Amino acid sequence: MEGLIKIEAYKVHCTIGVHPFELKEEQELLIDIDLTTNFIKCVRSDSIADTVDYEGIGKICRDLAKSRHYNLLETYAYQLLERIMERYSEILKIKIKVRKQNGMPLAGYTAVEIEKERISPI
Repeated sequence: MEGLIKIEAYKVHCTIGVHPFELKEEQELLIDIDLTTNFIKCVRSDSIADTVDYEGIGKICRDLAKSRHYNLLETYAYQLLERIMERYSEILKIKIKVRKQNGMPLAGYTAVEIEKERISPI
């Protein structure tokens, strides 16, 4: 039984962007993550050990944001997707959206979305 775990508007702070002020000042990113996984094991056990730990995902988001300066949202989103997929083998599909407010004058947000499906062995 496949299910969807959603994390919406998770906040992290980092230096990101190519404009001079973005090289020095941290900005807030809002991250939405959709994780498709099999719920059978966790539903039967009712144990966090048998599912994706939300706090673990949050830690990956924060640690990656603090690890370096990023020029592009695309780079951060891709590295986040790869780290999460590497850490949680039970994830079948992942979709990540990363937003920031100061990416473009007159826009509420700029954002990127990226997704990946795990290739099942035959």
